[in-house]
Amino acid sequence: GLALDLIGTAPVSLHISGKSANGAAVTLVTELTQGSMSSGVVSRTISSSTAQCFDLLNAQALSGSGGPVYLTIRNDGAGPIEAAAWALSVMAPGGTAVVPQNQDEFQLLPTTFYAVWPYTKMNDPRITWGDKFLIVRQDKKAKTPLKVGFNCKDGWISYINKGVAFVKQFLYDEGSEYPDNGCSVEVYTNKDMLEAETLSPKEYLAPGEEIVHMELWSAFQLDGLEVKTEEDAILLFGEDDCCCEDDCCCEDDCCCEDDCCCEDDCCCHEEEVKPAKKAEKKPAKKAKK
Repeated sequence: GLALDLIGTAPVSLHISGKSANGAAVTLVTELTQGSMSSGVVSRTISSSTAQCFDLLNAQALSGSGGPVYLTIRNDGAGPIEAAAWALSVMAPGGTAVVPQNQDEFQLLPTTFYAVWPYTKMNDPRITWGDKFLIVRQDKKAKTPLKVGFNCKDGWISYINKGVAFVKQFLYDEGSEYPDNGCSVEVYTNKDMLEAETLSPKEYLAPGEEIVHMELWSAFQLDGLEVKTEEDAILLFGEDDCCCEDDCCCEDDCCCEDDCCCEDDCCCHEEEVKPAKKAEKKPAKKAKK
């Protein structure tokens, strides 16, 4: 499912785009209005309609290559609103979520900020607070749910299940404010499923303005490899940020630079993941904060 966190009462339009099995563009448009209020936040989850759209996504294209999924939120109301995209991918039970931990250089100020929901225990055996990865395992026998999130700067989350790794990538904007005290990635799980969630920065939208949040989806076979521990995740994803081949002559952080010297098949040259931002198709007056 995909959801929207909305502060205010103005109606908005939610647009979800992907590709159908024959390659044609598929767009789901859902009108949202004020729902049940809780501390001034309207939270609506679009599950069944979203499933109808994503059932048409080209599964073949996700097999090792990838494809973009766009979530567009437009303010159709008469007044300004503050909103953020909240992309929930509901995963089948029995798998493991893997999120890269921030690897910042030494400094005196904090750079990573975790959010822990009140029904979550820090010592829950389903969570591994690793040095390189945050790992959350879905447990069909779990009696309570859990949810954690943080400001993931590497911009991806993966779910490994039944020999397949599903990966969602996005571009993290370090200068922007994110929901839930700064979370760009969140993981929720209970006995039935696990949610791999990404979030866009919060934006003030004047009437007619939009937020576009893009995820780049990919999936690949693991040939029998299971991910249960951080050591397994390191074996699968490596320890640094470079996703080039072993004989690449670049530095470890090359994939983020424009002057990458890799071959054409390096992931640096794949489709760029654009940050969530306001669309400029429909000019509108600047919203008052």
